[in-house]
Amino acid sequence: MAGRPAPSVVPRRNWTRTPGALVLGVAGATLIALDSAWILLFGGTLPTWLSLGPSLVFLGAAGLVEAALLAVAAVYAYLHPRHHTALGVAMITLALLALQSGGGLYLGTLLGYVGGIVAVAHRPATGAESLERVDLDAVRRDPVLEADLLRSGFRLSDEAPGSEGPSDGAVTTLAPGAPPGPAP
Repeated sequence: MAGRPAPSVVPRRNWTRTPGALVLGVAGATLIALDSAWILLFGGTLPTWLSLGPSLVFLGAAGLVEAALLAVAAVYAYLHPRHHTALGVAMITLALLALQSGGGLYLGTLLGYVGGIVAVAHRPATGAESLERVDLDAVRRDPVLEADLLRSGFRLSDEAPGSEGPSDGAVTTLAPGAPPGPAP
């Protein structure tokens, strides 16, 4: 498609944020970090610490890194919802890896795991919530873009969202999932 000019209007998906993944992921990361800090500071009795000193330091440090990465993944899943699947898988993986350092008394791992599942299962808004307003004239000037939109299941209409009659012709609605063809 080298000869095709860049379209002036590209329909966007109305991505919604996932506060559940954020809250669960950050809560799980907090518990994992507290548990890992406890291991680093008070790793056990003196004989245990002398015999397993480097191992406890490694477990505590690894737990803190995993907790930080889990919190970052949860925040990014909230701020960048179009990458929810990859970030949710990262949250699940990090929560399960945190089990080796105590997992935030297992509750932190459970919260991080459920937060990752919420992020993976997230779906963007559909129907009336995902209507986009675009310049109808710009779409009509580009027949390739118009054909692509119609083939993709978008319906071009002169009516503004939520209005009873036609608008001034400057905007159109793109309704995903509407049958292809001319607007009624």
